[in-house]
Amino acid sequence: MAEPFLREITPGNLLSFGPNPEPIKLNQLNILIGANGSGKSNLIEVIHVLRSTPINLRKAFSPGFADWIWKGNPTESPELSAIIRYDAADKKFDLVHSLRFDSERPFVEIENEVIGIPYRNDDESTFYTRDGNIAILRSASGDDELVNEPLLKDSSILYQRQDPKRLPELYFLTQKYKFIRIYREWQFGRNSELRESHKTDLRHEVLEEDFSNLAMYLNYLRSFPPVRRKLIEKLQNVFAGITDFDVSVVGGTAQLYLIEGDYRIPATRLSDGTLRYLCLLAILCNPEPQPLICLEEPELGLHPDLLSGLVDLIKECSERTQMIVTTHSEFIVDGFSENPECVVVVDKEDGITKMKRLSHDSLKVWLEEYSLGQLWNRGQIGGTRW
Repeated sequence: MAEPFLREITPGNLLSFGPNPEPIKLNQLNILIGANGSGKSNLIEVIHVLRSTPINLRKAFSPGFADWIWKGNPTESPELSAIIRYDAADKKFDLVHSLRFDSERPFVEIENEVIGIPYRNDDESTFYTRDGNIAILRSASGDDELVNEPLLKDSSILYQRQDPKRLPELYFLTQKYKFIRIYREWQFGRNSELRESHKTDLRHEVLEEDFSNLAMYLNYLRSFPPVRRKLIEKLQNVFAGITDFDVSVVGGTAQLYLIEGDYRIPATRLSDGTLRYLCLLAILCNPEPQPLICLEEPELGLHPDLLSGLVDLIKECSERTQMIVTTHSEFIVDGFSENPECVVVVDKEDGITKMKRLSHDSLKVWLEEYSLGQLWNRGQIGGTRW
């Protein structure tokens, strides 16, 4: 099994995360459960901010930075820190990436940014540091460079400097962050754009978060025979007559079809549940997944009979990549009765989000009589309204 890419994340004075936060330690598979408004989605939001550091940090804080500051103390500087597993060029070690923002600005402005090796204070363990207008980079040769040109205050160094040879650690973060995928906009109505033909010049090796390139992405997965067979097999759980899927490319556009005997059924005629399940299969069966995949409430719109199979797919995918999944489904939680340490209970105490990972040892007696989902529903493990 792969090592977790995002080993730890610590948001402070951001959204529902208050001051003096406890680090949120993450495993290869993390199932977040909790009441509405407890802060599950807020964790996904701060991961989205982290993902945006090499792209567009200001856009990540839309509609306005002030809305992101913890309301318990709006004058305190918001902070975000993450520990990432560096794995490149035959080197493996942990990297810490920390950011502190100015709370007095109406838009995002970075006060301090550090990238280095955690729990060490020597100069050699720091690859980049920025404090106000002073910034220092350490190159692969070990030389320090004072950054003389003005840095954009609303952008991370990852956006402003990308040099794989001189700054390999920073470049590693840039490339990995860009490919974090967060799937949370499950829009599959009759007029959804993903049902229509789309352009073939869209990239195909990664499924976009709005599923806008679904047809081309599935066409790419067809080149992996085991993946194609698995997709068809799992689709038959929803649509028993399906024997294959096809992508028709005509005039620079691609249209997705499911094959039922001698007939082709276009995506425009598929049920919401079938299309939703097909997207989940495309995410979870990818033989070359992204470093981190976040799924928000994947159970939406699916028949309960499909959820045990969905749990199996999530577990299999987590052997290849790190996953964070939010859910309100007792059926999905039941699927982790034998490994409750995958489940993180999210509660809100005094307006602050708190997260607690379950332990098999502490639940051993209870699990002899009840499933994990039943214990959650009965209020024995937290993560409920009352």
